[in-house]
Amino acid sequence: MNDRPIIGVLAQDVFNATPPRNAFIAASYVKFLESAGARVIPVMINRTEDEYKRLFNSINGVLFPGGSASLQSSGYSKTATIFYRLALEANSKGDYFPVWGTCLGFEMLLLLTSGESLLSQTNTRGVALPLNFTDDVRDGRLFKEFPEELLKSLATERLTVNSHKWSITTESFTKSEKLKSFYRVLSTNSDGQNEFVSTMEAYDFPIYATQWHPEKNVFEWRLPHIPHSGRAIETGFYSAHFFISEGITLNLCLYNTHFFISEGITLNLRLYNTHFFISEGITLNLCLYNTHFFISEGITLNLCLYNTHFFISEGITLNLCLYNTHFFISEGITLNLRLYNTHFFISEARKSLHSFPSVTEERKALIYNYKPEYTATLNAFEQLYYFD
Repeated sequence: MNDRPIIGVLAQDVFNATPPRNAFIAASYVKFLESAGARVIPVMINRTEDEYKRLFNSINGVLFPGGSASLQSSGYSKTATIFYRLALEANSKGDYFPVWGTCLGFEMLLLLTSGESLLSQTNTRGVALPLNFTDDVRDGRLFKEFPEELLKSLATERLTVNSHKWSITTESFTKSEKLKSFYRVLSTNSDGQNEFVSTMEAYDFPIYATQWHPEKNVFEWRLPHIPHSGRAIETGFYSAHFFISEGITLNLCLYNTHFFISEGITLNLRLYNTHFFISEGITLNLCLYNTHFFISEGITLNLCLYNTHFFISEGITLNLCLYNTHFFISEGITLNLRLYNTHFFISEARKSLHSFPSVTEERKALIYNYKPEYTATLNAFEQLYYFD
């Protein structure tokens, strides 16, 4: 298992580009992956296939983000095509490599798999919707570990952000033999007139896609239709996956925001800075000293807020929600550790053993060599990384 996963995020073309701002990646995708314990590398557009092959063999997964690039002729689409092909070839040979597509990335995967454009226009720009789960959701991997109460909220509350004008209707999806044999449909939605596919995963490959944006609930604040409720925040992180839910036993050790999970305990959290050391057999008593927590046995919980740490009310058992190293606790539940920083996609990436030839090359490739900028206008993303 790879405890230092690196995910590539595909850049996309800037409309009416002015050098050196020729391509960009929204910072929310970087934060989304970082919160699961991964590091991020930008997958630049308009590079040679040899460069992409070397990068593919060095990273542990790729994310095709949302945006507005052309699915036919952009640098985004050309690069996605190469990585999709490399991922299919690698996984077919037993070399595990996950792919995630969000919004435009979802649409890109549909085109790459079917070989034709099957999208229809829908009235879904700037709206949050509940998910209509299919019967196949129980057989799928993506939602398998979601707690029942969150699944109920996803099915009844407007928690998933839709920012697209193109969708694939369930009718078009069903008529495509290539799509219905390759992907399991996990959820659908409707704009009031057309039912469309909103979540899918490949049957035989670690390929996952959402037409909605799991990263926006937590990391995007400019647009009024983005929900920021407790359940919305849970959705954002759980959608890539969480390792821990009620009834799962775990041993949780956090180094920075990296989680290492093993079996056989309930929970004892000890936080030193942002490090968690877990042992057996207690409920929880958390006492905050700066960012250090010391835990003893046999209580329910009363957490107090100091600076940016814990929001808790009295007399509850615990719903522990990790937002980076911050905890947001709600009332009326028993202990359920919402591990926001352990997403499904990153757990998939940990199975990939790709690596860079050297530490020097790895460090030069990381996205942290660039600085994100706040966007000056009100658009779909709050912060962007720009590339030449």
